Parts: sequence; C-alpha cells; structure tokens
Amino acid sequence: MKRLALFSILLLTALTAGAGISDYLLQTGMKAALYTSAICEFGWEFDGSASFYGALLEEGESVSSSRWFERGTKYNIWAYGDDDAIDLDIRVVDEDGKVVAKDLESDAAPNCDFRPKSSGSYTVTITNHSSYNDVFVFWGVMNDASSPYISSGEKCVDALDKMVEFFSVLDDNDGEYRFFPNQTFLIGGIMEEDESQCFFNYRAPIDTYCYFIGFGSDEVKDFDIKLTEQWDVDLVDPDYEADDYQMIGEDSDYGAVATMNCYLEASEYYALKYMVYSSQGSGFVFTLILAE
Repeated sequence: MKRLALFSILLLTALTAGAGISDYLLQTGMKAALYTSAICEFGWEFDGSASFYGALLEEGESVSSSRWFERGTKYNIWAYGDDDAIDLDIRVVDEDGKVVAKDLESDAAPNCDFRPKSSGSYTVTITNHSSYNDVFVFWGVMNDASSPYISSGEKCVDALDKMVEFFSVLDDNDGEYRFFPNQTFLIGGIMEEDESQCFFNYRAPIDTYCYFIGFGSDEVKDFDIKLTEQWDVDLVDPDYEADDYQMIGEDSDYGAVATMNCYLEASEYYALKYMVYSSQGSGFVFTLILAE
C-alpha cells in the first residue's frame, strides 16, 4: 500500500501545478490503481502477461485489443480515463463478431463481467463516446480463477508508479515525444521469470522513429524487448527466441529497464516482443510505444 499512498501524494501535487502529460497519466493511473488494489482483496488477479493496455483516444474514437479467454472462467473487464473523460464504453465480441459483454452506460468508468461459453479469441473495444478533450484511457482484464500470481494488483501499482515517474522526468526536462492517437501505446501484465509475450500487427500511421521502453515492478531484474517486422498481417512467430523474418531493433542488455529507438514504415506490420529473463517471483511489466 506504500506505492498507493505515493500515488495519492503525486496526484495532490499534480492538482496544484500546471498539467503535463504525466499529470493526465497520473489521473488515469490512480483510478486504475485504486480499483485493481481493491478487487485483488477479493481474490481477483490480472489475467496473465497481456492484461493491461493504454491508449490516447479522441472523442468518438475506439481502440481494440484481442486476446484469449478460457471457457467457464469469470473475467472482469474495466476501463478508466483521465479527468477529461465523460463517457467511455466497453464492448467484447467473439470471433464471429457477436457482442458477448458490454457496458454502454453513460459514465467514465465502464466495467463488465464475462464468463465465456467457449474458449477462443475475443476482442475488447474501448470507445471514447464523449469527453472534454483527448483522453488517456487504461483498460484491463482480471479473473477470479485459481491463479499462480500473487498480489498482482499491488505489483501493478508499483509499475504504474514507475511509469508516472518516467513521464514526470520527461516533462520536467522538456522531453520531446508524442502519442499516436487512437492506437495502443501501452501493453503489460503479470509475468513469471522466463515468460515472454508478443504484441503483433502493430502499424505506425506515418513513417517515423519510435521509442520503445520496457520496465517492471521491483521484482523484475532483467527485462528484454525487441521489434521484428512481420511477413504480413497475423503472420508472426510469437516465440521470443524465434528466427524472425526481420529484426528491427532490440535491447538484450542485463537490466530492469529496456529501451530502443527504431524506424517504422507505415506500410509494414510489426511485432513487439518482450521477455522477463530474471525476476524474484512474478512481476508486473509495461512496454511503452512513443513517437518522436
């Protein structure tokens, strides 16, 4: 709970100062931290290594993430935006496009439970239905099944705190960076040592250099990332150690933080792979995508 207390102090500081990017992320992160910390007290945990996402959404725009859901498991899907959000919505559809869960109520904190009737890939879509301005949105997937992970909510708060500190340093030093609107810029989840994940079918809207930053909670000691070009949409080997079609960049140095700067072409699809090589128990990790 120490990290949550620190979050509260940072939020109070932000409210009395001029708002920078880190302040808006702090607003969203605080809401997500409070909720996930509370729900974990009732036996819920994050659903694996790709269970937390972030995007900057313009009003009327949506962003989607597809992932595997197990039959019979009860899932909780939530979303929060910064203080500019008025109405956010959640829709979950199956592979046939059928809506299987939703929260379309007029509020800025949509939340729905979902128990799949069959295992498969489902798509979660978050929509900024109404807002005062562009909104930083975080959304996540949790379950109440028996989990190998312990205290994933608390570890998530730790990683969120590190992310806000990172952007605070950038803001204080007038760092030049931007977010592609209406695209996922943050992906994360709870991971064990030697576990890897692959975020594929990523496309930049323009030809440009992008920064990729990976880090985790205090448990993570060595975190590596790499970016590979795909053969085509959906054509990728998700294995971190795979002989990839074309390596674009990587950071395989020993350390808890991984960074790389890569040139992306708008016409190509890319796979962002990340792996926890060393950790003291499970840790919560995030990978960020920023544009120059």
